[in-house]
Amino acid sequence: MVAGELGSGKTAFSFKLAQELHRPLTAIGIPADILGRWGRAIKPEEILDVPDGSTVLIDDAGLMFGSLDYNREASQRLHDLISIRRQRRLVIIANTVNTGVSDRYLLEADAVFCKPPSLLFSETERTKVSQLMREVKAAFSGMDEAEVKRHMYCASDLFSFVGMIEYGLPRGWNENISFNKASGPRAQAPQEEE
Repeated sequence: MVAGELGSGKTAFSFKLAQELHRPLTAIGIPADILGRWGRAIKPEEILDVPDGSTVLIDDAGLMFGSLDYNREASQRLHDLISIRRQRRLVIIANTVNTGVSDRYLLEADAVFCKPPSLLFSETERTKVSQLMREVKAAFSGMDEAEVKRHMYCASDLFSFVGMIEYGLPRGWNENISFNKASGPRAQAPQEEE
């Protein structure tokens, strides 16, 4: 799970993490024309069709798989996929502005990566997440905007790690990718580096 306020770099980090894993990428919430050669775009209802051994990136997970959408077919399929992710050797990366509206199964993550929390949604977070977000806020205090963009707070029981990590932008990154749902000119798919 990748959480943080709007425009904080969650999508860029999610793509960077996916690139570092060197696996086939399937994305939900990013149109195919924007995704380009990075991977395959699918609809939420197609989530069980991802190839074994791949990375699944869910952009704006709270919009695709909300906590109130439990009975929707797409949410049921997400639950099914999460329950068999290890057997299928899948890595699921989901990012959201507000974990309070995201499906609870997405919060059962092996690692949680956080940017500073949004003030608008801090009151709607679940208790355990609220506690984590207070730690995140303290960890980012005193950083200027450029430092915040380059860092992510990570908490993982699986890897026995809690702390800050520094990262760069994904190869071929286009800033418009993270604003893919906004009206106006569409972003272009990233060009493959030679």
